[in-house]
Amino acid sequence: MINKPIDIKEQKENEIGILTLRVDNIITFEPNGVKNTTNLEILKKDVILFLDWTKDNKMGFLSDNRTLKSLESEERAFIQNNIERFCNKFAMVVETGMSYYIFNVFQLFNRPSIPMKAFKDCESALKWLQEKQYYP
Repeated sequence: MINKPIDIKEQKENEIGILTLRVDNIITFEPNGVKNTTNLEILKKDVILFLDWTKDNKMGFLSDNRTLKSLESEERAFIQNNIERFCNKFAMVVETGMSYYIFNVFQLFNRPSIPMKAFKDCESALKWLQEKQYYP
């Protein structure tokens, strides 16, 4: 579990996980353990929510992708085209395997203008996001 009750400002669920706006202005995604893939429809709804939460102030984003099994090129392109609309610093929690591969492909082919970093655990990712925020 990424967030303690004291950390949570607002929270929503989608088909694959829990989206949280934290009191320290970091957005998190953690999987619900029911599904291990996403789709364009889910991602579009998530971006609308994130834009509502951030208004004109971009925030750090932590995505726990340790259980993600696949991400199609259409979903990757959508993420690449929209992440910088609400995010100023991106941390992804990964394990070896598919999620680590996805992160490296994402970084290699479409380097965003925001800092991105992969972590093995949520605590390290949050600590990095809580450091001075980056504003492009």
